Amino acid sequence: MIEGLKIELPSNEIRVHLEVKARAHREKQATYEKQVEELKAIGVGKQAQTMDPLSTLQNSAASHAKRAEFFEFMAKRIIPNETYRLQEHDLERLEWFSRYG
Repeated sequence: MIEGLKIELPSNEIRVHLEVKARAHREKQATYEKQVEELKAIGVGKQAQTMDPLSTLQNSAASHAKRAEFFEFMAKRIIPNETYRLQEHDLERLEWFSRYG
């Protein structure tokens, strides 16, 4: 008997997915960092507001950097020529699909 949703995926497919996700997060990080520099170039600084645009962009860049590091770490450690049994929460964590999508 199989309990719950479990999907078997080959390690190569997982590694490729992780590498793609890492690159996507690095690109998003770079986009946010560029926006920060552009705002600074026109004189926008940190503001004592609830919705400080500079801090918001810096936080987004940092968040994507952390996610990229996670995916890079995982991609380097996938065991070749193996099959991984993943559950729904694994697929969500690996951003295979969104939780509500």
